[in-house]
This record gives sequence, structure tokens and C-alpha cells, in this order.
Amino acid sequence: MAKLHKKTSKKKQQQYRLELSKKFWKKLGIISVVIVVIASVGLIASALVTNHKVSQTNISLEDIKNKGATIYDASGAVFATIDISKCAKWINFDELPESLKSQKTIAGDSFATLIVEQFYRDEKEKYILEKALERQYDTKQLQEFFYNTVYLGDGVYGIGSASKRFFGCEYAKASQNAKENFEVIIDNYIRYQTYADLSVDEYEGTMLYEESAYADGVVKELAQILQSDGMDEKSAYDSIYLDGLQIYTNMDASVQSVLDEEFAKRETFSADEKAETYIQSGMVVMNHMGKIVGVAGGNAGDKVYNRALSKNYRIGSTIKPVSVYSLAIEEGIIHFSSMIPNEQTLIRDEDGNEYFWPSNSDNEYGGYVSVTKALQQSKNTVAVEIGRMVGEERMYSFLKSGLEYDLVLINNQNSDMQLSALTLGYLYKGVTLDKITSSYEMFATSGKYYDSAIISLVKNEDGNILYEENNTGKQVISEETAYITNRLLYNNVNGEYGIASKAAFEGSEVLGKTGTVGNGDGMSTSRLFVGITTDYIAGVYIGFDDARPLAMNIYNDPDTIFARVMSKLTYKGDGFERPMGVQGQMYCEKTGMLATRDCEESSIGYYTEDNMPTACTECEDNN
Repeated sequence: MAKLHKKTSKKKQQQYRLELSKKFWKKLGIISVVIVVIASVGLIASALVTNHKVSQTNISLEDIKNKGATIYDASGAVFATIDISKCAKWINFDELPESLKSQKTIAGDSFATLIVEQFYRDEKEKYILEKALERQYDTKQLQEFFYNTVYLGDGVYGIGSASKRFFGCEYAKASQNAKENFEVIIDNYIRYQTYADLSVDEYEGTMLYEESAYADGVVKELAQILQSDGMDEKSAYDSIYLDGLQIYTNMDASVQSVLDEEFAKRETFSADEKAETYIQSGMVVMNHMGKIVGVAGGNAGDKVYNRALSKNYRIGSTIKPVSVYSLAIEEGIIHFSSMIPNEQTLIRDEDGNEYFWPSNSDNEYGGYVSVTKALQQSKNTVAVEIGRMVGEERMYSFLKSGLEYDLVLINNQNSDMQLSALTLGYLYKGVTLDKITSSYEMFATSGKYYDSAIISLVKNEDGNILYEENNTGKQVISEETAYITNRLLYNNVNGEYGIASKAAFEGSEVLGKTGTVGNGDGMSTSRLFVGITTDYIAGVYIGFDDARPLAMNIYNDPDTIFARVMSKLTYKGDGFERPMGVQGQMYCEKTGMLATRDCEESSIGYYTEDNMPTACTECEDNN
């Protein structure tokens, strides 16, 4: 017989369940308390660890300021050190505008946060670094450091450097209103990394690195190299200033020393006491293979613009040998003594007004003039006429593809595909002084063109090679054309009609070409000279940044400045060797044909066998 279970009452069942529930919640409460206690202990422990880390973390703003790259000259000697504090003159807290002093945050972040975000890449440690900064430095110190080092795009660090970019002057010379604008400029860039929505000017060619124009060139060239290897813009500049790189350059210390010395003298630019102390000027010296050995970006301590390497210019007649004469010889259109009409063309502008163009500086027109004389006297009429023969497309293509000019082709108004740009140097964007100077390499290197270069080798902090220059050059014109144009340029300095005779000096053969840029009133606003010696090529610019007219009865010509500097250098080269394919022949100055005994006036010219004039018959007939 089965055993029966004792039946329990409903009341007792409810009491039993209640007691079980109480026991459960009691246990759960104990467990929760234990968990909370453990969590609290964990938080306290974590906070203690964090506070300990903060107290043990020493973060030095001085280390950030002073940790940069080392620059070596061509001999391996240390030339300079690049660090972020030398981008511009350091601005003390008291020199900041009130709008910056009063800021406690920017774009919602504290100054400690902004500094850590910019200079430290370890996400895990950022909070500790921020707290360590706030423990070690007061707000004023953090503000001062931030405003002197904040990255504002295009390699610009700090408001001292940014003053040059946005106001075209050093910080100390900027107006108070301009300085106050930094509040909006900085906030806008921190938020959006652009200035597209701001009505601010951006001045081209400003110095990113104030210590020297050569070092400024190092920074800009290396940034381009690193970006071409895949780095973004900011990472490239950060690497230059923060990674302890070793940068070996092509600088010749003896050349740079001469440049520094001469550009510090008033008499280099003018001996007239009525003149302003200095006219603004720039000069670049390179060897025949484009290695830049010396740079002067300005004078009298002016470190706003790098006028040798970064500022674009209209280059005037210095373009003529490059885009006109050499190409016309290469194509067999002209030879050394071709006779070209010296005539203006009647032009009608968009308003229907008629005028004769182009004009010559001597205002002499009519008849025919030989190529060599036209170049010596810089006849614009002849350059334009030869340019028409060569063709705009051919000249444009040669400059853009052959010599890698940054040209513009938009429409008839804003275009470099026109004679005024291609034959007279009025290029839409202009070009830098080192670019037009490097364009003359082909006349000294049997027709080869080399990209100009400051940097030869870059190593990281551990000594591993990051970059090594390997510029073998490219043949852009024949060696015969190069030599014939070389001799035309020689006549510009040494010939009977040469207007660049002031460039000559003892110790080296000198050849080159002048250039003048005028304004709408027919007054010159800048002048240039590019010269070749047996060892170097150098370009000189003079002018004012505000494009005011030049009083050339007061200031020295650029060819005079060229001679003052270059005559103090040492020369080893013997001259330029004539190729086998070029013949020296006497030509009749009257007809440009090969001279006979009946020709009364003759000079030596240089020709190839397939591009040589026939014997003169006109002088025979006249006799």
C-alpha cells in the first residue's frame, strides 16, 4: 500500500515562501554590497594608480620646443638645428592680445588637452599627460606655449609664423586688430582644418622657419619629400620638428658665408644715401647640376619672405633664352646671326582700342637686327617675333613638360598660352627665383636639366636612411643648341651691345641675362639677373614686396649685386667646351651671313653644319 504525503495548509505554504524570499534578498544584498565595495575599492585603487602615474609623469614643454632635426652642410659639419621654437620669434604671454589671454578653452578643449592632442600620439596615456601638464604648468604657461606652437596648416606653427602668412609681417608689426583676429583663425582651424569660411588673406612665400632662408628651404623641401612618400601634411611637418632627423644638405659653407656677409651690407644694394637702407632682394646660388649651395632670402634681418626659394615672380626677359631663343635654334628656325625684323604689331584690346605692342626699353624700332644683338639689347619685338615662329604650343609644352613649370591654361585672359607670358616672362602665377635659375642649367650642362635640390640625404634618429637624392637629370635640348645659346648669353655680358656688362668680374667667365618687370604705367617694379660662371649658376632679384616703382638711379642693378657676391667665390672650372658638332665662323654684322673679305664689320658666331648661313654677297655687290 502506497505511503500518502501529509497535506500542508495554504497558510503555511505562504509563510514558507516568504521566508525563502527574505533569505534570497538578504544574500543578494550581501553580494551587492560586496560588489559595490569591490568596485569602489577598484575605482579608488585605479584613481590612486592614475594619481600616482600623474605624479610620476614629468612632461617637459621645453623638450617639445627643442627636440628637432639637425642640419649638416655638404662637408658634414652641423649648420643648424631645426626646432619648433625657431619658427618665429617666441611671443611671451604678456604680448598676447586680450582675446587670446581671456580664453580658457578652444573648440571646447582645454589648453592641456590641445597640446597633448597635437604632440603626443599614444591614445592610452593622453589623460595622464593632460593632468601631468596641468600639475606642472599654470594656465598662462600653457596658453603661451599653445599659441606659439599651434599648427595652423601648410607648415605654419604658432601665431608668430602665422602673422607672416595672414598679415604679411612679423607679429610685432601687426596691428592690434589683426592680432585679435587670431581668436577666430585658431578656433576655425582647430574645428575644421580650413580657412574656407574666413575672409583672410594668405601671403605666399612666407618663411616657415625664421632662423635662415636656407633652413627654411630645408623644411619646405623635406615636407614635400615626406608627403610624396605618403605622409599627410601635418605628419610630415611634425616629423621634421619632433623626430630627431639628421638632414644632410648641399650647402657650401664658404658660399653661404659670402652671401650672408654681402646681404648685410648697405653698399651691396646702394651707395646713395638718399635711398632707403635696403631694397628688398633675394639670391640663390647652385652648381651646374642644380644643387643649391647658398641662399639669401632677404636682407637687413628681414625674415618675412623667402625671396630666393618660395616667392613667385614675373620674370621678364630672363625667360627669353629658355623658351624662345634656345627652342628656335633647336628647331632650326634661327641661327646665331639670323636677321629678325624689329617691328611692333598693331593690337586691338577688348574695348576696341588700338596700340602697338610690344615696346622696347630703348624705344628703337625698324629694320632688321641680328639674333645676338637683339638678345644683348633685350629687344622685346624680336623675342615676340621669334616666339611666333616657334609657336605658343611648343614653348608652353617645353616649359611645362621639359622644365616642369607650373603653368596655367584656363582661358584667353588667365592663361600662360600666350606670347606675353611665354616670350616676355609675364607668367600668370610667376615662378620662384630658384626655378628660373635652374632653367639655365641646360646652357652649362650640354643640354641637361636637373631639378634644383637643397637636401642630399635624410636619416632617422637611429641612423637609417629615409631619403637619398638621385637626380640624374634629363636631356631637354641638344648639346649643340646648349652651347650656341651659351655663347649668345656670353655676348650679353661681354659683347659690344650687352646691357649686362656689370655682371663681369675677374676670375671666371660670366654669361647671363637680365629681366625687367613693369607696371601699367611703364615703370619697372622689379629686376632680375640670372648668371652662369664656370662653377655656378646664380639668380638675383630686386624689388619691393608692395610692387612700388624702382628708382634705378638710386639702387644697384641685380647684375651688379651678382658680381659683388660671385667675385668673392673660388673657381676651378676652365670654361665651356665646344661640342664637335658646333663650328665657330665669322659672320657679317650687316647681313648675318658668313663673312667674306668684302665685309667691313664681322664677329664670331657659332653654328651647326645643318643650320649655318651662306656666304655674304651683299657686301660684295656694294663694293
